[in-house]
Amino acid sequence: MEDLRKELQRLSKDPIISKKYRNIKLFSYLIRTFIAVVIIYFLWYYEWIKWVLYIYIPINLISLISIFGWNLFLNKRIKKSQLQIEEVISTIDEERGVINPTCPSAS
Repeated sequence: MEDLRKELQRLSKDPIISKKYRNIKLFSYLIRTFIAVVIIYFLWYYEWIKWVLYIYIPINLISLISIFGWNLFLNKRIKKSQLQIEEVISTIDEERGVINPTCPSAS
């Protein structure tokens, strides 16, 4: 159990996605968006290109949000998992008759 706690603490301190990797993803996102804008500009007179934008814009925004929001999402999940694990450990300790000082509900 102690190994699991240490691993979760390590994960919550270190960023899941490194800054270098995020910058690479952001650069590729900007290149991809620039190419799409150029293609849309040259094909604007076709009727179907306006319908393609209804699909492209939400996918593009989801991609941008995933670049910046992935660390926040994963850190929330890690903290939620930590709390659940601490609750399970405190329940097990209560069954055994041991008080766990690391659990917030053990008082």
